Amino acid sequence: ATGILETYRDVLRVGEPRDLGTVVYGDNRIDTATYALQAVPLDAEVLAVVFQNVADRAEVQALQAAQSELGREEARYRSLVEATAAIVWTTPPSGELRLDARQWHAVTGQTPEEAAGWGWVEAIHPEDREATQAAWTHAVATETPYQVEHRLRQADGGYRRMTARATPVRDADGAVAEWVGIHTDIEEQTAAAMALAASEARFRTLFDALDDVVLVYPIGTDGPEPFLAFNQAAVATYGWTADELRTKTVADIMAPGAVDVASALTELRRTRRSTFDSTHITRDGTRLAMSTNARLVEYD
Repeated sequence: ATGILETYRDVLRVGEPRDLGTVVYGDNRIDTATYALQAVPLDAEVLAVVFQNVADRAEVQALQAAQSELGREEARYRSLVEATAAIVWTTPPSGELRLDARQWHAVTGQTPEEAAGWGWVEAIHPEDREATQAAWTHAVATETPYQVEHRLRQADGGYRRMTARATPVRDADGAVAEWVGIHTDIEEQTAAAMALAASEARFRTLFDALDDVVLVYPIGTDGPEPFLAFNQAAVATYGWTADELRTKTVADIMAPGAVDVASALTELRRTRRSTFDSTHITRDGTRLAMSTNARLVEYD
């Protein structure tokens, strides 16, 4: 089944010795070990197969290969750490910061002695310190992943907002061998999120301040889809609650026969802007004469 007999025949046919690689082999005459095989033709019909025990050599080579791979993994890890703006740190199972947290010292300005143990907490903003320490104490006690957001003092004395995460690394028996953590700077994205929220709040204020009805809805392949957004004037005009209005489409507020929606959309796609008169209907059946100014907005 291994094809070895055909290999032996090839060696005999060619008439030259051939290395057959290594195998793990053993039977009632030979101790199980790793052997290097060599096939040597003695004449046209006789073949000698030499088994050389290379178990020790194989073990050394395997160990060297494993050490080499470990070195490459370590180099990749170090390159990743150095390439990122994040702070990577480790602690023993007790959760106390080790003295070799070079990135921490470079960013915070704390000396190894100042940061060691629980001294690293002093680099956290006073207003965030208690919550940070409580979260870390809980994670260490329960051996569960840690995540917190706080302001971290920089070497220049200023503070930047960071997300801190850590996870326990377990040994073969399942016990925590160490903690590996990372601090990621989120100052810019936090500021951007706050600016976006403020911008959206201003937009919403202006949106709801308009006396005219404003309706925003996507146009799908089958026509208008449910409203994405609407202002308070729309809620007040049509009489549906906001939740109810989110399930409606523009066809639901048009009085039957008031306007050909398909034709109106075709015109809108062609001109990007359209103005027309129509009749809308409210929740209680009231008919409203409306002048509509529609604008097509395309994304991406």
